[in-house]
Amino acid sequence: MAELELQPGPGLAYGSDGWDGYAGDRARVLQFLQARRPSNPIVLGGDMHSFWVNDLHLDNHRPGAKVLASEFVGTSISSSGPLYEQYRAYLPDNPHVRFFESRWRGYLRCEVDHRRWRTDLRVVDTVQRPGAPVRTLASFVVEDGRPGPQRA
Repeated sequence: MAELELQPGPGLAYGSDGWDGYAGDRARVLQFLQARRPSNPIVLGGDMHSFWVNDLHLDNHRPGAKVLASEFVGTSISSSGPLYEQYRAYLPDNPHVRFFESRWRGYLRCEVDHRRWRTDLRVVDTVQRPGAPVRTLASFVVEDGRPGPQRA
């Protein structure tokens, strides 16, 4: 759901596949969150063949914009991801991205209670061998009353 600027340096460029192709719809959802102020909303996503952890803002280009929600995107379990170095080059122009990884395959594991949301980014060492070990690549929490994902 998070905006992803795809042109390093000056200028703006966005893809049309995914939420960037529906910027008006995304803005309406985020405007609703800004108006209603629910406590720490979470967005779960996929279909990007990579892990992402993002702050969701109404305007990513306004310094100090309020975090309206946290987003966790899981990778595919077996399909290849986008080129890591290419996407790493986009990150300086996307400061709302807290974490990106496309070299590993895996899934998200979420634990939720009334005080916090925890997401573990789980990966397998290989998709070529059934029963390959699973490990946690990174973990993030969203604490009640503290918007935005924090590295655990």
